[in-house]
Amino acid sequence: MKQSSVDREPKLDKPGAGLPFFDRLFLKFILGPIVAKNSSWDDNVSKLNNLNKKILEAVKGIEINQMMERRLVPSQKGLEDSSRFWSVAETIHKELSSQSLNRNSQARLTHPWFGPIEAHRWVWILMFHSGIHYKQIKEIKKQLTAH
Repeated sequence: MKQSSVDREPKLDKPGAGLPFFDRLFLKFILGPIVAKNSSWDDNVSKLNNLNKKILEAVKGIEINQMMERRLVPSQKGLEDSSRFWSVAETIHKELSSQSLNRNSQARLTHPWFGPIEAHRWVWILMFHSGIHYKQIKEIKKQLTAH
């Protein structure tokens, strides 16, 4: 079994290094603007809420002392390399701290890779990103319960 615990910090890209070049291009120019623009706010919020429920269900059974144990998860689409060595607690914190949007907001929030984005596209990004963190939490849990 491959050990990837807190006893050894893996060598990963720096935070903010971003996604691989072609992944970022696809998200920035195709998936983000086209799919997000054609999705509905209500559907995205509903999917986001369902993913949050799945995340809460996924963390059930993880012991409190295991919540802070970092695990190295395999690379996955949409997950920055520097985010692959997190604990369940870190992943949940990042997930929940990013979810406060107002449907009627005229503000354009700045995404670190995609630039200024209106609220409608942000809620789509949150829904998409929640799916990434859900997979990450499931992988961490799998590693925690494997031994």
